[in-house]
Amino acid sequence: MFRQRSRNAYQHVSDFDKGRVVAYRDCGLSYHSIAARIGRDLMTVSRIWNRWVQDGNTERRAGSQRPSITNSRKERYVTRMALMDRAATSEALS
Repeated sequence: MFRQRSRNAYQHVSDFDKGRVVAYRDCGLSYHSIAARIGRDLMTVSRIWNRWVQDGNTERRAGSQRPSITNSRKERYVTRMALMDRAATSEALS
């Protein structure tokens, strides 16, 4: 029988924990010891530190999210048209 891996639900790393990673690494701790202290994966700690070294911050780079298909003006227009004609289908609104 195969053993099932228990997988924790994904949680975003808080800004506080990112700061702890940077501070611990500045103090000379290894990735393994930092990961054990904050309860995160080794690669997560490594990525946070590499972002800090390359960019000087721990946030994601701009533009790394999925690009928006519509702009805010078009979204307002579609919302307004949907409210005016409640029976309109999505095809008619587009």
